[in-house]
Amino acid sequence: MTKAALLLDVDGPLNAYTARDRSMEGRTIHQATTSTGETFPVRMRASDGPDLLNTGCELIWATTWEDDANKAIGPLIGLPNLPVIDWIDRDHWNPERLYWKTKRIVSWMNENRPGIPFLWLDDEVTKRDRVFIEENCAEGSGILLITPRYGLEEGHFERIEEWKNEINS
Repeated sequence: MTKAALLLDVDGPLNAYTARDRSMEGRTIHQATTSTGETFPVRMRASDGPDLLNTGCELIWATTWEDDANKAIGPLIGLPNLPVIDWIDRDHWNPERLYWKTKRIVSWMNENRPGIPFLWLDDEVTKRDRVFIEENCAEGSGILLITPRYGLEEGHFERIEEWKNEINS
């Protein structure tokens, strides 16, 4: 069985930053403080951490929170320190019109986890990003688009399990 990876964005998938009313069920608003002392409200669901750990995938931060995700976000939902994709190249105006994180995620995964399929959980990706990843990364790699109003939901965990079964068949 292949050890797959889940790449975690914070704002959108974990922090349902546009949540309100029904979409706030099970979420608690916390004040998360960055290493620079900035404080941001985050709408987190405590069960997301254990649910992510139970996937059996390697969890990797793919967020602009960078290592602050280990200090300010992970503890809120019970995640240990995780590897962090650093944003040494913020290619906002690339000719392929990809989301600015996409090329760095591809290069980081190919350098640090060659041959490992991954599923990237993010709220700002497009079909172009999906195709670029499929063409440039380990077979089975892809994207799971998460709506920032609801964040991760049970159906997403079912989709992660289906994806794991697909790459291991």
